[in-house]
Amino acid sequence: MGVKRINHDVWVNRKLFVVQDVPAEVCERCGETVFTPQITERILSTLRRSDSPKKTLKVPVLRLRPAV
Repeated sequence: MGVKRINHDVWVNRKLFVVQDVPAEVCERCGETVFTPQITERILSTLRRSDSPKKTLKVPVLRLRPAV
């Protein structure tokens, strides 16, 4: 595992938030991410203050069609 800065996507009350520049341990083999307890608390604190986001993204929503 190595420390990298990532974008972390979080769903809260049916709203999608992207927290940018989050330090995380990332497995180089499978891509699993692990946060320290301190970083987890900082993410939660950031989400609590989400009333004034840095910017807003427009995200396309796609639906997977049934196999034919």
